[in-house]
Amino acid sequence: MKSTALAFWIILAVVSATGYGSWVAWQKMHPPERRIAPTVHVNYKPAPPPGPPIKEFELVEPQRQRIRFERTERQGLDWAVSSSPIAPPPAGS
Repeated sequence: MKSTALAFWIILAVVSATGYGSWVAWQKMHPPERRIAPTVHVNYKPAPPPGPPIKEFELVEPQRQRIRFERTERQGLDWAVSSSPIAPPPAGS
């Protein structure tokens, strides 16, 4: 039993090493073509000119205990605008 198992593992190791060696030799004899991908040039439309400056305003957000924002506080920051309706504040607040 021991000799059969030992013979199996030795044969498996020899076959694996031979297969791997053959694969490495094939890779060396037939190197893949190394092509550089062509550069893609895309002509984008130029950016539109900046619009008029934003007028003074005050934003009241009812969902967060009526925190007030002024334009000067938000200047230079990204803005996200939603047109979805905002629920009225709960009664008693």
